[in-house]
Amino acid sequence: MLTVTTPTILQAQSPNFGTGIETGVLQPAVLTEVSGIAASRSQPGVLWVHNDSGGAAAVYAVNTAGDLLGTYTLSGTVNRDWEDIAIGPGPDPDRDYLYVGEIGDNNAVYTSCAVYRVPEPDVPTSGAPASVTLTGVVTLAYRYADGPRDAETLMLDPVTRDLYVVTKRETNVGVYGFSYPQSASSTTVISAVATLPVTRIVGGDIAPSGDRIIMKTYLQSFWWLRELTQSVASALSAAGITIPHAISFTYPQNEAIGWAAANQGYFTLAEGAGAPIVFFTNLNGSVVGDRDEDGMKDTWEWAYFGELGVADEETDGDSDGIPDLGEYIAGTGPIDPLSFLRVEGGQPDNGSFIIHWSAAADRTYRVYASPTPDGSYTLVTSTTATAATDLSVTIHPGAGAVFRIEASRP
Repeated sequence: MLTVTTPTILQAQSPNFGTGIETGVLQPAVLTEVSGIAASRSQPGVLWVHNDSGGAAAVYAVNTAGDLLGTYTLSGTVNRDWEDIAIGPGPDPDRDYLYVGEIGDNNAVYTSCAVYRVPEPDVPTSGAPASVTLTGVVTLAYRYADGPRDAETLMLDPVTRDLYVVTKRETNVGVYGFSYPQSASSTTVISAVATLPVTRIVGGDIAPSGDRIIMKTYLQSFWWLRELTQSVASALSAAGITIPHAISFTYPQNEAIGWAAANQGYFTLAEGAGAPIVFFTNLNGSVVGDRDEDGMKDTWEWAYFGELGVADEETDGDSDGIPDLGEYIAGTGPIDPLSFLRVEGGQPDNGSFIIHWSAAADRTYRVYASPTPDGSYTLVTSTTATAATDLSVTIHPGAGAVFRIEASRP
């Protein structure tokens, strides 16, 4: 395996990535034609990969060493020619989804293509590899406004939740926008929103922060900066900057590229049994998904307000008395006055007091008690919800007469 940096094709200022490091090699014998890779944003060390045409209708979770963690079959789908995979928010902006691109069409003959969307499953990192059939798979069908064409690149904008399909074979490839919310009931006609002065694009990804874009051919990899107020199409109107690229004479068909969580760098992977997983570290450091530094994820702000910089710790989008930052922390809707943290209580015969509330995923709730509303509050108990659920705690007699619940999130 050899890593090289090629000359820039147009633009001046370069990003800063280290030399490629081989983190491991693919161990599963079934993974012989991997054409897409996506790094989990919420499960450190988990990489999602898949085979292309003719393979099983499944995605595979591997770790960075290449060991199989699980096989996840997408119910109700067929792998006609899966060419790429993306990960990021969807209908629920607070969770991640896998997007699998049924986008390959070598002879440009298919009247429609599709993207399969499914919530990202939890992956065991120890014990025997999982074998799971994923239900709830949604088919997002599309066709090109200007006729069938071959594509191997699927990207998700984590800010707007728009999808982008990049074609492969034209002298100047096309970037086609598939805007959110994508229809699950009809075939959407998508049109080119940009063209790139390059051919044979075989993979790409948009960073978790939404402000960096990478794509690759077999021989080069490119990087684009996206400003806070720019669309993806506008960002791609600038020239791509070449970045370090993995070349292996043993594995020449290197198609997969994907950002690590928090923009820590990017992974690349080639087709072939035992192919190396190569990682290029971002020497400029990680980037969290909160570019306006207001304590709220950019994807959450875009989902509810359509832009950044509108909501903060003082604004109250639905005038319900709860600041938007508080709604973000509690997991409630900031533009729905009927969405708030509801707490109910009851007292059984033994003198205890039971508190009930609906908890949001990935929140920690602390219950405090005081003898009077203006008195000193003491922590009674703490509990963490890993998924949306109904929680209850029992407060024993003498703990207090007034109770307060505080929510926090990572």
